[in-house]
Amino acid sequence: MINNRFTSDAFLLTELQNGSEQAFNFVFRKYYEGLCFKANGYVNDMDKAQSLVQDCFIKLWEKRDNTEKINNLSAYLSFMVRNRCIDYIRKSESIKTLHDSIAPCQDKNDVECTFISAEFETWLMYKITLLPKKSRIAFEY
Repeated sequence: MINNRFTSDAFLLTELQNGSEQAFNFVFRKYYEGLCFKANGYVNDMDKAQSLVQDCFIKLWEKRDNTEKINNLSAYLSFMVRNRCIDYIRKSESIKTLHDSIAPCQDKNDVECTFISAEFETWLMYKITLLPKKSRIAFEY
């Protein structure tokens, strides 16, 4: 039987801050499934939901030095997943809107379509410059 002291959020957060992979593994196993269902409620795609939740856990691990600011691990992860899902939905909708504005141009070759294509290319190049260096290099390849 596992001692509750070793599974409390405060203990786990302290262990995470100290770089304990076992604590991270325990947190992952404890919360992953529930967070995936929560994310799926936003994006309606379980594969994407799992990917978004994994992104959140990666971010938790990368920012483990700041875990002393977390009072409620469950709520923190839940908000993290919710915000990641909302960002994903916003990004998806803006890409869809952009695609819908360009789609009619595929059959035409007029000035408006040329302008929209040039505008899209400018926007895309700008967004690429905002990516982290390694992501930008991978995208450019």
